[in-house]
Amino acid sequence: MKTLLFTLLISLFAITVFTSEAEEAAQTADEETEVRPEELDIRFVDDDKLSIHTAIVIDAPAETVWTTLTDFEAMSMWSTTFQGIDGELVDGANVTATFQLEGNAIAVPHTLLYSEGEYYGWSDPMFSVPDATDHHLYTVEDLGDGQTQFIQSDIFTGGEAQGAAGLDSALLASNLYVTFNRELKVEAETRHSFATAEIVAEITTEGDEQLTVYTSIVINATPAQVWAVLTDFATMPTWSDSFQGIHGELQDGAEVTTSTKIAGTVIPGGPRELIYEEGEFFGWSHPIIFDLVDNHIYRVEDLDDGRTLFIQSDTFTGEAAQAQGVGFGTVLQIMYSSFNQQLKAEVESRF
Repeated sequence: MKTLLFTLLISLFAITVFTSEAEEAAQTADEETEVRPEELDIRFVDDDKLSIHTAIVIDAPAETVWTTLTDFEAMSMWSTTFQGIDGELVDGANVTATFQLEGNAIAVPHTLLYSEGEYYGWSDPMFSVPDATDHHLYTVEDLGDGQTQFIQSDIFTGGEAQGAAGLDSALLASNLYVTFNRELKVEAETRHSFATAEIVAEITTEGDEQLTVYTSIVINATPAQVWAVLTDFATMPTWSDSFQGIHGELQDGAEVTTSTKIAGTVIPGGPRELIYEEGEFFGWSHPIIFDLVDNHIYRVEDLDDGRTLFIQSDTFTGEAAQAQGVGFGTVLQIMYSSFNQQLKAEVESRF
């Protein structure tokens, strides 16, 4: 039954499994001639190894990808699988890696393998495969021309690495790796886009009692088209991995609730009083933690050439707003810019 299930999953997910060194060598020769946008394969190697290889091309410099990959404070905001490493980033250090699996946080101790700007990972005994060792690496390779290949690889060695336990673990792991790779691509490309003329993300302060997170993006569509997608809350969860929408009547002064997805979990917010002007903006001004007031606005502005400037801004007011707000303001800056890009992609795909 396990063999049949494995065969079906191979056909569904286009996983390539090599059972001989000749097949592996032939495929390796082909791969050396090209870099594919996304890769996934599982290989049997020798008599006691099972190799998982996943890769993705990211349209951002290697430095940006590495910075994103090692920004563990923000990782839980965009990754639904790997949550980061706790410990000193030094080769040979004792660290703890945390993963999200079926809604549960799983912390695993490791001895770190680390080369600054190139890779990190570990080579330690596995819990899921008896008597086997897990050699897991996150690798960044500069492709030139502003592109980077991110590789997430794993080699199970010894014990039952090529048995049913090894195959089951490889199938689960490969799915998680592909998910992480794609989320990393979105996040790194969003951060890289901050430097382009059509995307702005900045944090400003005014005294101790005001901090503003400002983000904007130019969308190749009319304000009416952008507004239609921005207020289509029924479909928003299908394309946004952060803001999920508003629940309640779209009318200035109405009491509404909101939904936001953070690290794969939908968090309800409110009730709060809606600030609303049809076709122009919506948002709210609402007390949050640290005695701060959150003034959050989504706005569309006509650029008079068939394009729209979409602005998402958040101003925190209150005592010590600057001191308390800078930390999560940086996280919100990243989250809002990611939403802006997803909105742009959705609008431009519809119209």
